[in-house]
Amino acid sequence: MKHTLICKKLWLALAAAVVLTLVMALAVFAQTETTDIELISYQVSEDADGAFSLRLIAGVSSLDYSYCGYRVELTERNAIGNPVSTTVAGRDARVYSSIFGGETEYAVSEISEFPYASLATVTGLRSASSYTKITVHPFIVTLEGQLKYGETVRLVYAGEEDAEGYAAFAPVSAEALPPRHTVVLDTEMQAKWDNYLPTAWPAEIESLASQISDADTFAFAMQSDSHYTIDSDTNNTMNCLKALTHFLPLDFISNTGDLIKGYQDYEENTPEKSMESMRELVRRYTEDVNTSVLLGMGNHDTNQVWSKAHGVPSDQMDQSDFYDLVVSKLKPINGDYMVTDGESSYYYVDFPYDEIRVVVLNTTDSDYETRFGSLQSISAEQVAWFRDVALDTEYSVLVMSHIPLAPGFPEMGNNVVTNNDLIRGAVNTFVTGGGDFIAYICGHTHLQSDMVDSDGRLHVSFANNALKAEVVTIDKTNRKIVTYGIGTDIEDRSFDY
Repeated sequence: MKHTLICKKLWLALAAAVVLTLVMALAVFAQTETTDIELISYQVSEDADGAFSLRLIAGVSSLDYSYCGYRVELTERNAIGNPVSTTVAGRDARVYSSIFGGETEYAVSEISEFPYASLATVTGLRSASSYTKITVHPFIVTLEGQLKYGETVRLVYAGEEDAEGYAAFAPVSAEALPPRHTVVLDTEMQAKWDNYLPTAWPAEIESLASQISDADTFAFAMQSDSHYTIDSDTNNTMNCLKALTHFLPLDFISNTGDLIKGYQDYEENTPEKSMESMRELVRRYTEDVNTSVLLGMGNHDTNQVWSKAHGVPSDQMDQSDFYDLVVSKLKPINGDYMVTDGESSYYYVDFPYDEIRVVVLNTTDSDYETRFGSLQSISAEQVAWFRDVALDTEYSVLVMSHIPLAPGFPEMGNNVVTNNDLIRGAVNTFVTGGGDFIAYICGHTHLQSDMVDSDGRLHVSFANNALKAEVVTIDKTNRKIVTYGIGTDIEDRSFDY
């Protein structure tokens, strides 16, 4: 900001901070940007019952506009520390040459480069300490109806109210990256979840703790092909990976698919029983988890073989079921970093601190109503979303799927996704255009396998069993992936990419 607005009684403690530190941020919206409007001052004041109001004054260069307005994003952290935002918006058609329409002697032009100002107040907000960040986007609408955004300003909560009773929000630079997902390792939670760690895990966790730093290492834990069923339950099954999040500072945990056993032609694997198993599995992955959670859809998760044996194709679990049972339960945990294609079974999650995007694909979203077969193909809608949305990023990309996406994958031959070339072609275009691609990771093989395909891309698969896991670290600087096996018969691995 070039100037701040100073009013004798109303604009106090935060004004100096605005003068010194408010800076231009890149607008998060795609509309046209303009220098014809700029936030020149703000005030946060307490209302009744701990609520507060945010008063904004934006400098305006001309009276030749339909109206001025604002869009304000209020960001909170959910239970595990991931950001969740709500947006409020409004407009003020009035533009003034002096503040408050002549109620003060301060003309806008005396304290800013703007001859006019627009006033707006966001009222009835919860207590200031509820919010970690307030992002303000002032805008104008021209007489021709064109929307133009001014500079974006980020205000971060800095503590308790100041001496004047205003909530202590301080402006920050757009270059200030959000922290890695907040991970707090609590000894009380460790005591609670210690009994859910399989016998060999504690010693391996102790060894890993010295190699994984929340400040320096992007790390996540993987399982695959757990084939869970509620009828053959144990206390540890599907709880051990969640327990691990209370002992290591992981960015996320994941299962690449075949979450449940529903594939087999057993009477107990009816669609109703499969859904019951899926609900319980997701609860065990997500309840009291201490990081983000990414779960993919596998061929067992469709319950297709039972449906074929009983001649009821509609009994298969489709994308809508998977969204309701799984994906929708992940959104509150992953916060605004998670983006789906509507109510889809595929999505991506961003990790801004490390500038990594993890894309979770569904390799079995063929026509569930008419086709039984292997279902090892990806719909045209998903391919288009992957190409046009998921790969539209400057972040490094890691792709996760259940079935391998490379012909000739070890132990699979050509038993891979039949139209994998569409995904691989989109990745090749992404890389040719300057994008950074890390690797494809998958399950389905029940083995620790890997290969480099004809495009030069790395593919890595993970072993099955809900009582085993691998902790994976990615070093973007040295372009290296290292995995650490947890549990019996799981090897450590290292890859260059």
